[in-house]
Amino acid sequence: MTEEVRSAVPRIKWTDRETNALMDYLHEHRLEGVQGGKFKDTTYNAAAMHIQPLYVSGKPKDGKSIKTKWNMVSPLYWISQIIG
Repeated sequence: MTEEVRSAVPRIKWTDRETNALMDYLHEHRLEGVQGGKFKDTTYNAAAMHIQPLYVSGKPKDGKSIKTKWNMVSPLYWISQIIG
């Protein structure tokens, strides 16, 4: 992908409020189909709808972007659960 094409694609921007709301949502739904620390696509899609009112700028979040964000922050989540 060239630089021109990359710059034309809207980027997903996360605010702290969105990230915190996502973490809270996934924590509350942690028993819904978790398989190896991963949620089902239906949970990611529902999380996207849950945080939609907090949208500020950038590309709106969808199930795919929620899944990507969870894969980035989940190690920190699991550490916090172990430390308690």
